[in-house]
Amino acid sequence: MKTLKLSFFALVVLCFAACQDDDDTPTVCTQSDWVGSYSGTVTCDGDTDDVEVTITASGTDNIVIEYTVTDTANTVVLTTTYDPLPFNSCDFSNMASGGGFTASIMADLSGNSLSLSETLSDSTTTSTCQIMATRN
Repeated sequence: MKTLKLSFFALVVLCFAACQDDDDTPTVCTQSDWVGSYSGTVTCDGDTDDVEVTITASGTDNIVIEYTVTDTANTVVLTTTYDPLPFNSCDFSNMASGGGFTASIMADLSGNSLSLSETLSDSTTTSTCQIMATRN
């Protein structure tokens, strides 16, 4: 009988432990969560520079991403604009091709942190850039 009581007690404890409140609610991002200015670094094929990213709204369901890369002398090296891009909550992935080039872009928003990856390729070369930035 003691074994049965001990087993029952262990089962009750296990049930209470299993029923604790887990925070499994996925984070949902809206267009306004994406919109803003971000500062960070961009690493392209091993070279790292400073980057400023600006995300603006386009209509009600899209965002426009523009980033400017500057070198150590604060000279603008590159400005790129992607518009308009549909997003899926806190991330998106988009691919386009034309003129012998293929471009893919993926981004993830986690609170104030933006991670953006782009790959550009043609028949002979592939270039990959990774942006890590924080909302200003």
